[in-house]
Amino acid sequence: ALLRRTGRVLRHPQSRRFILFGGLAMTALLSYLANAPRLFIDRLGTTPFAFVLFFALSSTGIIVGQLANRRMIRLLGTVTASTIAAAVLCLSACMIALIDLAGLSSPWSLCLCMLIFNTSYLVVFANAISLTLDPHGEIAGFTAAFSGFASAIVASLLSAIITSLAGGAILPWALAMLVLAVACLCMLLDWRFRTQPALREASRPS
Repeated sequence: ALLRRTGRVLRHPQSRRFILFGGLAMTALLSYLANAPRLFIDRLGTTPFAFVLFFALSSTGIIVGQLANRRMIRLLGTVTASTIAAAVLCLSACMIALIDLAGLSSPWSLCLCMLIFNTSYLVVFANAISLTLDPHGEIAGFTAAFSGFASAIVASLLSAIITSLAGGAILPWALAMLVLAVACLCMLLDWRFRTQPALREASRPS
């Protein structure tokens, strides 16, 4: 039964896509958690206490993002809300990289950019779970557990690679985050392109 359900989830193009998508989104979170102390304390010279405050401030973006997500889903739908959020992820990661290239990185600049990033991270990840579960209502519990497990495996491997390659430096870490965000955005745009003809056909009067 376990293998049959696993095969069923992985064979479905929507759930298969958004399990991978969720893994990429989770990688961004794990990468930030793993690298934040090195970036703030070792690279930018903050004290451990100041780091805690900056980290807490950047995390408030998650609350703002969830409030906005509820409104966007009602008005625009899950995929469109996720697409907008992924574009914000790209923007914030790009800002971190450009600020560091200009030699202007500071604890405040990184904190504010990550606050913007966090407004959209959980929007992307939560909606990925929703889109993974959508085709499998009768086995939703198993699908949620399996997608969470698979996404965590992907995210753990990728974040370990990113942490090793970045070496505590802001620019390579920001570029890795940008690659993740662009990959998420491209996957969403591709999904919209693939599903829009079907949606138009379904809405066409008979």
